[in-house]
Amino acid sequence: MKSGIKLVSACVLGAALASGVYFGGMALADEAKAPVQAAAQAAAQVAAPAVAPVAKPAAVEAQDIVATLAADAQFSKLSGLIKDAGLADTLKAAPAVTVFAPTDAAFAAASKESMEALVKDPAKLKALLLDHVCVTKSLKAADIAAMKSVKVASGKDLMVVAKDGAVVTVGEAKIVKGDIAAKNGTVQAIDKLVVSCAMPAEAAAAK
Repeated sequence: MKSGIKLVSACVLGAALASGVYFGGMALADEAKAPVQAAAQAAAQVAAPAVAPVAKPAAVEAQDIVATLAADAQFSKLSGLIKDAGLADTLKAAPAVTVFAPTDAAFAAASKESMEALVKDPAKLKALLLDHVCVTKSLKAADIAAMKSVKVASGKDLMVVAKDGAVVTVGEAKIVKGDIAAKNGTVQAIDKLVVSCAMPAEAAAAK
């Protein structure tokens, strides 16, 4: 308690000296002021310690498209199938890629028998997944809306239906969450598989 009183007294005395206050009716000499002022400054430093600057959070670097899909719970089924089909390294290495990514709900709505057959046939599984990937461009939803079709890695074309400048469907699948950014591309989440609506490029050109 006594140390607290001394600290407060020193602060008060220092302020008084700084403002020219007299003690006992007499002004303190300069040599008398010096030690008192030093004590007041020391007390002020103890009472108000310097605040350390707040560090800025480090920028989060975008992940490649395979890691981006793996990190999103709604694509857990797709992420596993990409690995099973041996496409993970191909997608990681692609400089610009768009994945039309069926959500787990989309896979759940697909025929169980068809999915089981695909899992057992790596070639067909790979073909299915390539129907959902454009490996030549990273397409935003606005880009897709301006197109009539999108060529996918299987060599087929997915027909685009747009209304009022916005994508309605790609290969009859609706984009439910668009423009999920990755380091080397973009993910467009869709509500169904595009198996039944991908068509060879020559057929699309004839329409």
